[in-house]
Amino acid sequence: MWLATPATARAAQPPEEEPGAGEEPEGKGEPKGEPKEPEGEPPPPEGDKPQPGEWGVGGTEQEGRFGPPKKKKGKVEELDEKAEKDRERAEGPPELPPPGFAYLDTAFGIGELVIPAQPTGGTSIEPTVSFLISVGYRIGDTWQIYARFPISTGINDGPRDPAFEGGRNPDKYTQIATGALELGAKPHFIINRDLRVPVQLSVTFPTAAGDMFADVDNRAELGQAIVNAAAAASRGWYDRALFAHKRFGIIPGAGVLFNPRVGPGKMDIGGETKVEIMIRTGGNDPPCTQDLADQNAPVCDSSGDGIADQSEIGSVRRVAVSWLLGGHFIYDFFDGLLGVGTRLWFTVSNAPDVKGTIDSGGWQPVIEIPYIRTHIPFTEQKNVGLDAHASAVLPMGLELGGGNPYSSKIFGFHVGAGLFFGP
Repeated sequence: MWLATPATARAAQPPEEEPGAGEEPEGKGEPKGEPKEPEGEPPPPEGDKPQPGEWGVGGTEQEGRFGPPKKKKGKVEELDEKAEKDRERAEGPPELPPPGFAYLDTAFGIGELVIPAQPTGGTSIEPTVSFLISVGYRIGDTWQIYARFPISTGINDGPRDPAFEGGRNPDKYTQIATGALELGAKPHFIINRDLRVPVQLSVTFPTAAGDMFADVDNRAELGQAIVNAAAAASRGWYDRALFAHKRFGIIPGAGVLFNPRVGPGKMDIGGETKVEIMIRTGGNDPPCTQDLADQNAPVCDSSGDGIADQSEIGSVRRVAVSWLLGGHFIYDFFDGLLGVGTRLWFTVSNAPDVKGTIDSGGWQPVIEIPYIRTHIPFTEQKNVGLDAHASAVLPMGLELGGGNPYSSKIFGFHVGAGLFFGP
């Protein structure tokens, strides 16, 4: 057996590595002059994120809820922002109501009137109720078309008494009367955000019932004529053409509307004027006319003295005219939920029917006070909702207010409600 010598054993062993061999010296392979950044901690798991109210939540930066407070706006900055909003509102489009509406206005009239066909005293109105139906729609921002139609009913009692106790009252009527159908257009021309100029043109058709000088076989027509006369009076003669029987009407008009925001609400200031031209289309003439009086006809001599009685002479004007000038002031609170104000107008007119000295024309001032209204939207877009109003109509003397030969006067009380709607 061969024995390995010490030299041979040493040659067979692998050489030992020197300390540090195969390792790069510390500092080699890294850029010089840049310190090594320590490795950051791993992000917390999803379930360990801070919750509101804990550290790291609530600030504008990394400070959490202990971050510095926001800087409050100064007075000058607040005023500048308010002025900018006011400027945007002034330069923006006007606040127009929804385009469509359907409305029922009810007027209750009570008092006394002087009726040409009953010229010997006042005619008691006990009462008269008139319903005015209005529907309309605005096309675009300007053009509004509409229709109106009244229906009235009432009890009236003239100055004559029954011929004997328990007999028929010859001057008492209980009737229902239709009014004149009105069709019209009323464009509103926009001047700026708060100012508009409405212009009106409408026509009324001869659908109003009644005849002031009805013959003895059609006395119900006299009752209908009195009902329509009382309905027009209870509305302060604001719409005489709607209640003029046997007449075709043409009504031009114009106005101005100013709606600025003042204080917590909005003001509604307006003025208007219109002319109602009522052209006769039918109806009876009075029993005694001026021609018959000139001939000394017996029908004109109620006293039997052979001389025509001037109190019996009557006439029906071929064309009757009524001019109205008025205005209103209403302040709307709470975005229109409550509006309070007044309306005032006066009319100058010649009456359609005249008998003797009884002529329900001349000029007539009327005030509507208080005028209370509400505008209640049903939807968030405010395109559907309810409009309503209530008011009292008070004639200021003269023909409707007791200035006639029999001191007769009539008052009106109005309530109305309807829907507004739009897309």
